[in-house]
Order: sequence, then C-alpha cells, then structure tokens
Amino acid sequence: MTDSEPAVTPTPGAGVGRNVMSREVTRRSLLAGIGLGVGGLALLGDFSTISAQGDVHARAEGRGPAVPADVRAFDHVVVLMLENRSFDHVLGWLYRDDQLRPGQRVDGLYQHPSSNVGPGGVVIPAYRYTGSRDAVLVQPTTDTGEDLGHVNHQLFGTSSAVGRPAMSGFVADYVENFRSLRGHAPTKDEYRQVMGGFAPDALPVLTTLARSFGIFDHWFAAVPSDTFCNRSFFHSGTSHGYVTNAGSGGYEKWWNVPAVPTIFNRLNDARVPWRVYYDETQAVSLTGILAAPSIEAYWKTNFRSMDQFHADARSGRLPAYSFIEPRMIFNRNSMHPAAVASGDIVDRLSVYNKGVADMIAAEALVAEVYEGIRTSPQADSTTLIITFDESGGLFDHVPPPAAPPPDDAATPGESGFTFDRLGPRVPAIVVSSWIDPGTVVNDVVGHTSVIATLCAQHALAPLTDRDAAARTLLSAVTRSSARPASTWPKIAIPRVPAAPASLLRAEDRADTSTGLGIVGLVLARFAPNAPRPEDVATAFDTLADHHAGLFGTSDAARV
Repeated sequence: MTDSEPAVTPTPGAGVGRNVMSREVTRRSLLAGIGLGVGGLALLGDFSTISAQGDVHARAEGRGPAVPADVRAFDHVVVLMLENRSFDHVLGWLYRDDQLRPGQRVDGLYQHPSSNVGPGGVVIPAYRYTGSRDAVLVQPTTDTGEDLGHVNHQLFGTSSAVGRPAMSGFVADYVENFRSLRGHAPTKDEYRQVMGGFAPDALPVLTTLARSFGIFDHWFAAVPSDTFCNRSFFHSGTSHGYVTNAGSGGYEKWWNVPAVPTIFNRLNDARVPWRVYYDETQAVSLTGILAAPSIEAYWKTNFRSMDQFHADARSGRLPAYSFIEPRMIFNRNSMHPAAVASGDIVDRLSVYNKGVADMIAAEALVAEVYEGIRTSPQADSTTLIITFDESGGLFDHVPPPAAPPPDDAATPGESGFTFDRLGPRVPAIVVSSWIDPGTVVNDVVGHTSVIATLCAQHALAPLTDRDAAARTLLSAVTRSSARPASTWPKIAIPRVPAAPASLLRAEDRADTSTGLGIVGLVLARFAPNAPRPEDVATAFDTLADHHAGLFGTSDAARV
C-alpha cells in the first residue's frame, strides 16, 4: 500500500460510539430537502457455459478477453448502483440503427418493437413517455411488483415459471398490483405506463454518458426479485437462499446469514484498497448491513461519506474498488419509481418526491460522481459503472438466461427458488478513457461480473460458482491508448426543483418504501422490540436513536 492509498486493514471490533449527528439540524435539513427538493437464450448464450475448472487465471481468461498490461482501465473501479429500472425503460430508445457507429449493434426497442396484452385483449406496445418533464419523470405513478411471484408473472405471463420466458405478463401483473395498492382497477392510460420508457432527452445526464462512452445491453440482475437479494449478490455472489427483502424470517434474517467471504474480504486479504461511499444523511449503509457477518469489522474503517469520495477523487486517492450508494431512505436520489399511497395530498407529494425530484436528483448524483472522476488525477485509470439493482417490474423484452446456482449442493431457497436463472436486464453504462464513444458491449454479463472482473484484475479466487462462471467486463475496453480526460464531455449538475408549497404540510406522511426497509434492518438488530416507523420523520428519529455511529464518515474523523 502506498501513502496515496486508503487504509485496507481495519481494527476488528472498532468502536461504535454514539454518533454526534445533530438530530434537530439534520432532521430540519432532511425535511427541507423533501420539501425543496432479442434475442432468445440460444442467441444470447448461457451465463453458465463458462468452465469453472482450472486456476484463477485460467478462469479469468475463459470469461473474457485479456487486457494488455499497459491498459490501465480497471486499475480503479467505481460502481454507482441506482434502483429499480429496466434496460428498455431507461436505454431501450437510446439508438436507432442509423445512430450506431459502424460495427455496433444494440438490442433495443427500435430494433425489436414489443408489446404485451392488456385487459380485454387490447395490445399495449412498448412506447416512449411524452408530455411535460414532470409528467414524464413521475411515470410509472404507482409502484410495480418486485418480488419473485410478481417477476415470474411478468416474465412468463403466469405464476408458473416453466419454459422460456415470453416477457408477456408485465401489463397483467401491473394491473393486479395497482388494484391491490390503490383499491380500484387502473385505466388504460395508467396501466400502459409499465410498458413505457424514457426518450433520450428525458434523462440528459445518463444519455450523454451512454453515448459518449458505452453501455452493456445484456447486463442482467442476479435474482428475479427484490432489492436486498440483488445487492447481496453483487458483492457476495449469493443471497443466501433469500428471494425477499423481509419474508420468511423478517429483516433479522440478514443479520444471521453465514459469514461467507465477500469481494471486500478477498480484496482486503490481498491488501487491495476498497471503500463503500454512502450519503451521511442516511446514517447507515445498506451494503454494510446486508453482509454484516462478513464485513462488520470494516464499518468504521472502509465506509465513508460522499464528501470523502469527492475528497479522494480530487486528491487521487480513490481505492482499487469503490462502491457508491445513493440516498435510499430520506430525500432520495436513487431513481426508484414512485410508490404512491392513497389520498390526494399524499399521492401528489409521494409522486413528486419519488418521481420528479428523485429522478432529477439521481441525474445530479450521476453528474457529481462523473465530474469527480473526470477532474481526478486518476481519471485515465478509472472505470465508472452506473447500473441498477433490479428492473423494478418495468417492461423489458429480452428473456433472462440460465445461470449456475451459487452452490450446486444447496437446497432450494425461499419459495423453492433454485437460483438457476438471472433476473431481467437492467441499464448499465460504462465510462472510461479506454472506451470509444458509442460503444455497445453485447456480452451477457450481470451483477457478479463485477466480482469476476475484480478477481481477474487482482488474481483473487472466486466466491461462488455463480461469479466463477460470470464473464468479466474487460471486453468494454476498445482502445489501446487512453482518451485524455480533458476530451471528456463536461456535464452540468442538474438543479433539483422545489416541491409545490401546498404539499409541504404532508411531508411527515410521505412514504419511503425501500427506506423503511433499511430502517427495519437496523431495528431488527439494535432495537428488535421497537415499533417499525411508517413515515419519514419517525424513520429519521428512529435512526438517530439507534444507528449509534455504526459507520465511518471521513478520514478526518477516523480514530
């Protein structure tokens, strides 16, 4: 380790003293922020066709092209993982064929027009949202189903997941979920939203990066189910048999998972520096909690705030691997679709916070991270990957392929799932000096491909059979010399608009969806008998009482 690298060896059992965060000041800021603020399987190939035999280097060579030693694209890997959007929803309309550079092809909706059947047999084609910015960015205005039962219905058109997914049940499942959440059937204009997607100009930051650098058009989620399971797979190569956030044992189940090695453990054992960056206003890191039995000893030493990320980027001290969490609890910038409760004021505030504000705030986060890397001394040796944890029940036309279970000897997990297939496609944008503008990588990859890439880069042993079989991301490299960062596009950070003043009185009743789940995780460990909060303000107070300075924030505060 050099003087310019963050520390990699923590002090096990580091103190978890009371955090000095001011509840009143931070809560005031929080609430002000809320107010102001085709391929078939044969064509695509099988994720499991790569041999798991041989040594680490042989496996790495078998999972993708070798990168010359003088290509430093993956010396530093930064991953920003947002929430709950499908590939077709975000990037399906990115390129017409005549917009692709020579030699490139993409599996989008211009290339493969698609549809589902709605109530009464009406055909609902995939389409681009139109209208005002606010009208576009809030869609879909009611949350979609995300757990295994819903995703099976979306993919197969039935609850029985047998045969090749027809990708035919998105509308039918959305209709059922809408009725369950809202108490009445949706109109056609409401249920067709699940088939909609964004025109490129609706998300200018993501579009600029996708076109100026590259995308993966066959990046699949690890599990056809919820957020926690997919985020667990991303760094552990397994979700420990779980396909729900809190079913079959509640949130406390995540505290009791086996202390299996994660990619963080592999890196640490090899003295390769890594960090997880999270927003300090959220108090805790979901990444740290989901793998707590394996990495709790690193919470104070390797977890840092976004302020520290920007300081590290400016000073050229980004570690070999950085993982960035958006705000998923309060004042979100995770791009999670709207989750609307009943009641007019709550509906409008929820749609605003999780629609317009969340989408623009997520674009602002992407721009901030990108600009931090673009202006860093490490820009030429850093690859930024922007992806999503799961598809969020939104339409995608490409059937997910088969995949090896993490452990062939394991018994089926929750709901009898055997982990032998991937979840739907998610957007994945890759930014690097070693990538030509307009690059489209067609390889079948997924969440565990990041593990595979880091293992190949640093000669580490794989974690599970799933990541041992995964292709690396090294095929994204298209250049033999780096594009100077001075030639990268400069991106202005979007301004997050203010909410209508008439909605501010409803602020304490705004729904937080995944955020309340994260609070539930904290309480399951540190206050198991405490009531679960049902609103933003109570959730914040609960974290202030129980998070107890669990995670590090800055190098300056390190003791």
